[in-house]
Amino acid sequence: RDHFDADAVARFLTANPGAVFVSTPDAVDALLAVAGSAAIGQRAFGYMPPEGERVTHPLDGIELTIFNLHHGRTRPEIQNLGLLIGICGVEVLHVGDTEADVGDFRAAGLGGVPPDVALLPSWLVRPSRWSGVVPEVLRPGHVVAMHLPRRDAPSSYFYGGTRDLDGLVAAIRGNHPDAWIPLASGESRRFACAERRD
Repeated sequence: RDHFDADAVARFLTANPGAVFVSTPDAVDALLAVAGSAAIGQRAFGYMPPEGERVTHPLDGIELTIFNLHHGRTRPEIQNLGLLIGICGVEVLHVGDTEADVGDFRAAGLGGVPPDVALLPSWLVRPSRWSGVVPEVLRPGHVVAMHLPRRDAPSSYFYGGTRDLDGLVAAIRGNHPDAWIPLASGESRRFACAERRD
């Protein structure tokens, strides 16, 4: 619920008839429950491939590869996907809300050509048991830290010895000095991406 609002997605798809929605089966079911339009159902696609397998979804001008990266072994009922999005020769990796480790990322087929940009939850980029994922497997051109608690979040939302947002940001910067850590709504960044290696 902290990542997906079915009503907001339904409004977006209604206002943008050329858009499609690609996510987990659970998210698609939630969307269809509120959509109120059969046309939206024709543009909603749910995937949950077995771990270690990939599927592709055809989109004009976009290479979309979908793979299963578990949310966490202690909560297997929560579906989570990783996405590799290729646009005009640039590859963006989005791993969702995963607690996958180095072995899980390798089993998902990552570790070959590094993505240009990787959007990663904060626990993957701060000192933690997941710290090896970025340097040992992904090696992205640019790191974007996501899933940061709000500044006014309860202290229990901060972890790994950090007590507030400033401490978490400092921990991430200590591990990845060049990471972009967006902290304001609407903040944006333009990345220069190197020519991809085959």
